[in-house]
Parts: sequence; structure tokens; C-alpha cells
Amino acid sequence: MKPAIDAQGNQRADAGNRSGRTGVARRDFLKWVGAGSAAAACHPWRFAMAGPLSRADFEHLVPADKKLTPEWLQSLTARGQRAVYRGTELAHIGMPVGGVCAGQVYLGGDGRLWHWDIFNRHLGTGAEHYAHPLPAAAPLAQGFALRLATGDRAAERILATGGWQEIAFNGEYPMGRIEYADPECPVKVRLEAYSPFIALALEDSSLPATVLEFTVENPGPSAVAGELGGWLENAVCLHSAPQHQGVRRNRLVRAAGFTAVESSAEELAPAAASARPDLAVADFADGTYHNWTVTGTAFGSGPVTAAQIPAYQGDLGAEGPHWVNSHASAPGNTVEQKDAATGRMTSRAFTLERDYLTFLIGGGNHPGRTCLNLVVADKVVRTATGADNNRMRPVSWDVRPWAGQAANLVIVDEVTGAWGNIGVDDLRLRDRPRVPVGPLA
Repeated sequence: MKPAIDAQGNQRADAGNRSGRTGVARRDFLKWVGAGSAAAACHPWRFAMAGPLSRADFEHLVPADKKLTPEWLQSLTARGQRAVYRGTELAHIGMPVGGVCAGQVYLGGDGRLWHWDIFNRHLGTGAEHYAHPLPAAAPLAQGFALRLATGDRAAERILATGGWQEIAFNGEYPMGRIEYADPECPVKVRLEAYSPFIALALEDSSLPATVLEFTVENPGPSAVAGELGGWLENAVCLHSAPQHQGVRRNRLVRAAGFTAVESSAEELAPAAASARPDLAVADFADGTYHNWTVTGTAFGSGPVTAAQIPAYQGDLGAEGPHWVNSHASAPGNTVEQKDAATGRMTSRAFTLERDYLTFLIGGGNHPGRTCLNLVVADKVVRTATGADNNRMRPVSWDVRPWAGQAANLVIVDEVTGAWGNIGVDDLRLRDRPRVPVGPLA
């Protein structure tokens, strides 16, 4: 139902409006705006408004005279009070300090860095996180600590939650400020963290750099000896290490004006060429789950064929005529019904007689819940998930650390929501990776 408009252009309630609400006349609205502007003149600037405005002011999209009072203009430039967060308010703070379009790193409320969206992996963020913020989580170890000595007493304090009685955060992008204090500590610490951000200077503002500046203040009369130390895990091959046989290295680099730690990784020399043929662990070519124990309903009574794949899953990139797909095999007709099915498949024991275990995998990216696990001596030693993509990708696991040992494979689907499915095919033992792993990166 459309609201009625009277001859003066005022909106009024239609007689058939069952909600009981009445329309607000335009002239009444303008009257209230004018009254509000007059009232604002009697109050501090923070209540200031533009106006009063008349009907004629709305004849143009942008009035020539905007009637901006001195109080209004002052309110736009007044500095106001800084917003400071403490206690439980710090838990979900994440201020970007990673450089424009240079990946993403968040400064947490207590000074630790988290999110670390710099590894070329999909980390979904969206509008839903305004109401339900992401939990602060980091894929690598990082932090700072202060070591203090007064007389014959020495102590260490981590610059994070748990190390200080009072931590206060103020974020005024691009600068984040954190203050650490404790009645039992003779010094106070202030952290200023930012990434370079200069208006109209694209190159300088997109440097992949995070700057952390610490200031230690001793307000007391006694001298205090202090050392500030930090640590950062070598994150080279953080996610791809299971596909390599290599070592990480950290090297101290000194140059004019700075000292740095260079992190890298080196792959060990591959095994000598071998004439040993590949060994099939499971290619599901016979259309059965022979030598597998299946529980739950997700995997159905057997592997699927291309004809059983729903059209919306697309080309899965399978190797043979049959393969495992917990979405196509699951009972039900709708996407939600198929994703709701759960289950596990456990292979018979086999011996790791080659250097690599290779396979194809697709489906949901839910570590530990939609995945393929390699189990040796009742311990998961290798695991892989899909990438929230139905098309299966090749993966090669270096299994030389467990050469000659018995192992089992477990295919897991324990997710009932979106991307609650897993696809696996062509499991083989080889002396070379399925695809060359190339240089570590």
C-alpha cells in the first residue's frame, strides 16, 4: 500500500493503514529540525546541528546556503575524547597493520599480532563478523617480553594479556597505541604500532611492513636495568611443510643502520632415482570400498561415478571411473541434506614402502573435520583438507620419516553445514611427488 500525499505535498496515513501508525508531515519534520537547531544553540557543541531549514531549502539537491552555524563547524573539528578499551573489551580488537593490499595482519588489543592473512590461503571474512567478531587467532608464534632487573631481583613480563594488571588500547587508524602498567612493576611500557600510511603515496602505503615502537618509562627514583626481546616463528612453508623434506633456517643479518633476522627454508636433496614402480593404495577402480571400513551415512555404499555427481559440483578432476565423494554419495536430494550426512572411512593397514604418498583431494576446508589423515602408531602424522572447491587437487606427502612402518588412512566428513563434504581419489605410494614440489616458498 502506498502512502497518500495531500495537496501541500505532505505524506499522511491512508485510512486503510492497519498498523495504527500515522505519517509525519514534511512541514512538521522541518519544524522539528528548526526547533532542534534552536535548542542546540543552548547546549554544548556536541549537540549542534545545521539549520534551521525551510521548505525552500529542499528545492535543490544541495542548497547554496547550508546554514552551517559556528557551533556546527566547531563540532566537526573538535578533537573530543580518545576511546580507550580495557579488560574483556580487548579480546576482539583487530586493527589492520599489514600495509595496503599487502596481505593482512591485525594488531590485537593486548599488542599481539593475529589473523596473518599473508599465506595465500582463503580466510573468509564478511559482514557477519560485525555481530560475531572473529576470535583472535594466529597461525604462528609471535610476541615480545620485557626483562627487568632492580638490585638483585630480576623478572620477565610478556607484553600481552596475563603479563600486566592494566592494558589499555586506543586505535586511531593507522596508529594503534597500547599502554602496559602494573603497581608491582617499576616501569610502564607504551607500544605504538602501524604500517606506513601516507595519503596519495601508494608505493609507501603498500609496503608489506608492520612497525612496532616500544617506549619504556621509569617514573620511580631507582635505576632499573631492562631488556626488550621478541620472537617470531619461522613461517616459511608454514602450511606446505608436510609436502617437503627440508629444514628451516634463521640467519642474523647486520647492515648499516639495522639488524634483521632472515628466515628461510631449504629442501633436502631428493632420494636417488629409483626404478621401483608405484604402489596403488586405493584407486576405487572396482567400484567398491574393498579393504575399507565405513561408518555413518556420508559415503554411501560405494564410490561414485561421473553420472552420480550433481551438476552444480562441476568437473571434479577425478583420475579413474570411480572415486570417493561424500556429497554425491550422501542420502537426500537437497544440498543441505547431503551436507548434513557425516561418516568416516578407514583403510586396512599398509606399509609405507615408498618416499611419497600422493592423492587427489577436494571438498570443504575444515581441518580435522573434512579431511584425509595418515595415521601411524595411532597418531595422525599427516592431514589434508579440500580448499572449499569440489575439484580435486594433487597433494604429495613426504612419508620418509615413517619408512617401513604400518599406516592407515582415514577419510573424515564430520561437518553438517556449508562445504560439509570431502572427495578423494587415486591414493598411491611413489618415489617421486605427484607434481614437482619445486623451490620452497
